[in-house]
Amino acid sequence: MTTSMVLLINPGAGSVPAQPEAGFIARLKDAAGWVDTIEVRTIDGEFEETVLHSCRERPDYLAIAGGDGTARAVCETLAKRGLSCRVIPLPLGTANFLPRRLYGDRDAYSVLRQAGGYDEVRLHAGEVDGKLFFVSASVGFLTRFAEARETVRSDGLLRSFGKTVRQVRAGFESLFSTRLSLYADGEDRRYTKSRAVLLAPGGVTTMFGADRSEPGKAKLEVVAADPRHVREAAALGVRALMAQWRDHPRIDARWVGRLKVEGRDRLAVMLDGEPFHMDSPAEFTLKPEAVCFLTANG
Repeated sequence: MTTSMVLLINPGAGSVPAQPEAGFIARLKDAAGWVDTIEVRTIDGEFEETVLHSCRERPDYLAIAGGDGTARAVCETLAKRGLSCRVIPLPLGTANFLPRRLYGDRDAYSVLRQAGGYDEVRLHAGEVDGKLFFVSASVGFLTRFAEARETVRSDGLLRSFGKTVRQVRAGFESLFSTRLSLYADGEDRRYTKSRAVLLAPGGVTTMFGADRSEPGKAKLEVVAADPRHVREAAALGVRALMAQWRDHPRIDARWVGRLKVEGRDRLAVMLDGEPFHMDSPAEFTLKPEAVCFLTANG
């Protein structure tokens, strides 16, 4: 039985060259030498149509060479159209949220070399404003720092220094100016106020790269943080590193099927490492077993 793969390349996204040379593509194809036929497709403007055409031919595997936004958007298209492909998002982005969840610290070539022995897993997705996320969403001041990171990535530090400084400053300012009201599962009464919110489909523990990624519970785990000052925010960071964050008195963690987040202004939102701005209120829901991925198994 022969196997087939579509290698979907988004030039200029993440660490993918703006004009991928033959050597770059050849190295990726060589790493997937266990596949019988590999077709290379480039995203050149018609994003959704390219993704749909790649899957309509029913390849055994769809490998994505692009950044965090490319991986998220491709998987979003597959989930919304109900297409079944075994997806391999390669770690070629800036933060690599999804690849890290599936493959830990492996590089793109290691993932492709080993993928023939990987397991299948269907991951839950969160959804907000028509956009899906597979690892985490955050609302609040954390997104301001993500915007600064993306500016440096796209423009370089020297060219973007002034803009980057302004974005970092905005992040610190919004730490204590942001006030978010949270409403769970359609309730009219808010259950808490916070300065930052993290949502994880399947649970926070599924976010981190392990020997094998699991879908987790078919709900959204919501972590609301409400530090009163910089020192308390730093203490939350230390607790997070020590896996003791649930015990902090300024943390509220719970499971929901749906979450409404309401702020005074437009919301700064980060989905799987990609920053957005959305109108308030924003409604987060769960899409169970949204996409099939290959995950490392040891």
